[in-house]
Amino acid sequence: MEFGLKENQGGRYLCAGGPSIYFKRLLLSKKRRNQFFTAIFFSFLFLSLFVFLLFSSFGGQSQDLNQKRENNQGNLKDDADLNKNSLQIPDISSSSSLQNGEEARLMIQKMVNVEKEINSIKNQISYLQKKLNQMEDNQRANNNNGNQNNNKDLGVPSRRGDRIKELEFEMARPSIENGKQKIVLKKGKEIDLEPLRDKEEQEKEEIPVLIPPHVPQNQMEKQLGKADIKKRDAVKEAMKHAWKGYESFAWGYDEVAPIKKKGFNWLGNDGLATTMVDSLDTLLIMGLNTEYKKARDWLVSNLQFNGSGMTSLMEATIRVIGGFLSAYELTGEKDEGLLGKAKELGDLFLKNFETPSGIPYSTMILNEKRATNPSWSPFESPLSEVTTIQLEFIALSHHTGNPIYKEKALKVYDILNDQNVEDGLFSVYVDVNSGKTSRSHITLGALGDSFYEYMLKVFFMTGDSKWEKMYQRSAKGIIDKLIHYSSPNKLTFIAELINGNIVNKMDHLVCFAGGMFGMGAKGQHKEEHMKIATGITETCFQMYARMKTGIAPEIVRFETNENDFHPSPGAFHYILRPETVESLFYMWRKAFGMNLRGDPRGQYRPASIFNRGD
Repeated sequence: MEFGLKENQGGRYLCAGGPSIYFKRLLLSKKRRNQFFTAIFFSFLFLSLFVFLLFSSFGGQSQDLNQKRENNQGNLKDDADLNKNSLQIPDISSSSSLQNGEEARLMIQKMVNVEKEINSIKNQISYLQKKLNQMEDNQRANNNNGNQNNNKDLGVPSRRGDRIKELEFEMARPSIENGKQKIVLKKGKEIDLEPLRDKEEQEKEEIPVLIPPHVPQNQMEKQLGKADIKKRDAVKEAMKHAWKGYESFAWGYDEVAPIKKKGFNWLGNDGLATTMVDSLDTLLIMGLNTEYKKARDWLVSNLQFNGSGMTSLMEATIRVIGGFLSAYELTGEKDEGLLGKAKELGDLFLKNFETPSGIPYSTMILNEKRATNPSWSPFESPLSEVTTIQLEFIALSHHTGNPIYKEKALKVYDILNDQNVEDGLFSVYVDVNSGKTSRSHITLGALGDSFYEYMLKVFFMTGDSKWEKMYQRSAKGIIDKLIHYSSPNKLTFIAELINGNIVNKMDHLVCFAGGMFGMGAKGQHKEEHMKIATGITETCFQMYARMKTGIAPEIVRFETNENDFHPSPGAFHYILRPETVESLFYMWRKAFGMNLRGDPRGQYRPASIFNRGD
């Protein structure tokens, strides 16, 4: 290939070859050698002229210098801007364009700016060429395997990676407007890329994190207001502090014991480095790319799924498979090492579904590749353990193109949905042989909790209306049978139903329900569900606000007429439950700052929880 600009099929030009080829061919003939050395001579002459003008103008030419500086700075700004079709290269061929030393300095700076923009464009073209090659490889693979319609068959709405894969790029030079790079699509649409950064910052950035194209930044700021930088940075510093403790004392373990300064495992005897995997997306979102890179590389190279002891299907799915898939999506869906780890564990867990009914066993002994249930419940799996894996298994099918994970996970929902239980409320154990629920205990707390939340999210993820109907039936059952109000302040809470009797207790786990009802509020039930959502979220916040420590107990009971609730005996502990803050976040997003008991933005509440728990 020759160095220079080569026309492609779209009529655009790309750089090809390299400087070494260019100079080799330039010097092949005597004529070209003469031309080359003549060009070198005149270049040296112009450089000498620049230096002469620069130093000869320092004395006595200051009469109109300030005015000319202002004019030239304006011209520099205009000239430095790049439009969509060309770079504005300053003309230095005429000596009339250089009046004094100040103008010469500005012209030099202008040329430096243009050089930076050219380098940036070259880097972007190289990146886009890699993306194009990857898309072409993927397309050829799909054509060979006959899997062009896999994603449609899976019934999963398009994700970030699919949007990029489906776009037809014109390989034109990116335009730069207001400091933002853009790619122009054939259909006339544009996608903003990362803002221009200086060379040092580009070299420091090691992870290619794509900006989600869901909502333009200016629209998000207009709707939600500018971020509270002080609060945001405080949360980031807390994450850095926690990560440093884990990295120093528990690297490779599931968790760190901060007082003992030791690591320990709880997903099997040998653990799955759960904190590390589960933190990948947080590290990326916070821009802690050095920490992410170290964790990612260690996990891909060292994490093995062959430990002894029982590993929870649900916990490993949401934290490990979900952690790898989240990082895979946030880095552009191209890190096969991350996807490979998620698939490896997903393949092992397929063994759990080999039961007479299709209801999976809730644990696996990984080194034996043996699915089982605990000895205290050998033929019954906890409801939440088998119904809180669907989102991750659907996503795994989506990214691998293999529908088996989705099919196995959604069969569990089909089995439960076909039972048409009264009021959509399910008891907390499911028989792996018959698929029937057992034991008369209905709760949105431990053993039942996230099933109801996942119902709604599975509908959001697949768009299948039968899951929405299933959720709406359960939501009605919760409102009719489990919603109660405290005394004297009528705080909304969700009770339990044991052997047909109401028990006025609520786990902290139940606090996810505020966000759930908020997300699902629409249609004829919108007002009612939003009222329930607001009430539950308020109650959960009060579980923090009324404690001397500012953090909530694991369980509260609504059995008093004086203070609404009190901590349940034996449940004064707090184990970093996220449900209340999740609901505050969902509710804030849902209503863009809905009023929770006089709080116009809803922002001080998560901040106060964070500060008291810090």
